[in-house]
Amino acid sequence: MFTRVTLLDKFKIDDIPWLKFKSNDAHAKFFKNENNFVLWRVLKWLFEDVVISLLRCYFYTTEKQKEYSRIFYYRKGVWSLLMTLSI
Repeated sequence: MFTRVTLLDKFKIDDIPWLKFKSNDAHAKFFKNENNFVLWRVLKWLFEDVVISLLRCYFYTTEKQKEYSRIFYYRKGVWSLLMTLSI
């Protein structure tokens, strides 16, 4: 699980060219907060809509009964074969 703070802590906004800004010191904090918010929304979209969609498209995720907090990923073809053989 990612939180906003842990995800944005690894990124330096000044190193991303399309988020650079030039302003006086009075407005710098405002623009930095706005750029943090924009970067957060982009990363959130990337993870929620792109990465998760690709995982759902190609993998079936499940938990095992004895492995309480672990998630296992099976390719859809392998999972379909396992389900066919188990029935």
